[in-house]
Amino acid sequence: SSFNFFSFLEPFNWTVWASIVATIIFTGVVYRWVSKTYSIGQATLQPRDEEVYGKVPGVNIFYAALTATGHLEFSPVTYGERILVLSLSFWSLVIAATYTANLASVMISKSRPIYPATSMSEAQSKGVPVCVSKGLAVSTKLKNAYPNANIVDLEGVTLMYEHLLDNKCALVADSASRFEVTKLNGTLNPDCDLEWVGRAVDISSAGPVNIVDAGVYCTSLVGHIFEYYLKEMQQDGFSAKAFERYVRSVTTHSCPEEEVTSSDADESFKLTMVDMGGIFVWHGILCVVGLLVSLVQRYWSKKTTNNINRRHGSKNIEGRSTKEDDRVVQEGNEIMIARRICSGGY
Repeated sequence: SSFNFFSFLEPFNWTVWASIVATIIFTGVVYRWVSKTYSIGQATLQPRDEEVYGKVPGVNIFYAALTATGHLEFSPVTYGERILVLSLSFWSLVIAATYTANLASVMISKSRPIYPATSMSEAQSKGVPVCVSKGLAVSTKLKNAYPNANIVDLEGVTLMYEHLLDNKCALVADSASRFEVTKLNGTLNPDCDLEWVGRAVDISSAGPVNIVDAGVYCTSLVGHIFEYYLKEMQQDGFSAKAFERYVRSVTTHSCPEEEVTSSDADESFKLTMVDMGGIFVWHGILCVVGLLVSLVQRYWSKKTTNNINRRHGSKNIEGRSTKEDDRVVQEGNEIMIARRICSGGY
């Protein structure tokens, strides 16, 4: 494998990374709104507000980015700020844990071979030669579904797989049952490197063929009888067991079982927003809740401050006449004392 300068981005796809960056910016902006919304209702700005609004532009976005890496630098004071910081911390915990776990999976996963194509659509666009057995239903379906594909018709299933071994065909399109039998054929798969690539192109049932005639000969009844008993054999597992016995009877050599046999073997390890979207939605909801709580706290604080100011204002008006009377009396006493001192001096 070649050196990958951006291998650290493998755990998430680009939509998740873009959402992480957008969430950090969004959280920093919302935190500024929450702080500013509460501070507007106060008489003066606190030192932390001066830093946010004047000295360091974008400091909340920087703090949000630090929180995403596990370093909390916020100092929440109001209830809205605390809700926002708690949500951001939990969001960062989930993102960091998921990233670490998936990065380990990516690093220890086996390197996968590069296939000429993993689907018929890709094979058609690239012009990859696909071998099929002439006259079979697989050949007819592929030609109808992919008219521009490079489909090579060959006489017989054996010749089709021989062309694949000789690199005359890049891919072979065959039914799943014949593929399972061929995979255990020592002549057509001597190195046990025959592999199913991609997903099934078509999934359909098959069985005995008869003429459908419900009017004269009633041959459709034969078809219904076949259908009934074939479904019964499929449901009780007889068909699967019979196929296994047939495969063992025609096997000429054995191959080790693959660890991954599902059709998702070639899918990427990258997580998408389908996997990670929930934590983003919850964080967005809590951001809105924090902003609403800050608005309520501002309204309540402003209402309380106005009530206190009204009470203090009425007390000042009532006490003004008393203070003036005291000042007049005090001035009169000072004049009397001064006159006494003057008269005594003379």
